[in-house]
Amino acid sequence: GIKAAEHGADVSLAKKAGLLHAIGRSVDHEVSGNFFQVGADICRKYGMAEKLVDIIENMQDMNDQKTPEGVVVEAAYLISCNRPGVDINNYSP
Repeated sequence: GIKAAEHGADVSLAKKAGLLHAIGRSVDHEVSGNFFQVGADICRKYGMAEKLVDIIENMQDMNDQKTPEGVVVEAAYLISCNRPGVDINNYSP
């Protein structure tokens, strides 16, 4: 949220995307496909804003974000993937 505000992005949208970007991990063993795509499909099914769905969907192709909110969420995700102690082979898509 802080980084989104610093960059003039929609803080609420960035927070929602940050929270929901990996929701597909909770069902990816039951549904085929990349967990970002699965998460985007879940959000679309439940009527989430298309801007939010786009951020989640674009996470599968790193550096393909089209909004400031997406860039902030992707940056936070990459920082999280690279923190000490994370097994990158079991964390990233």
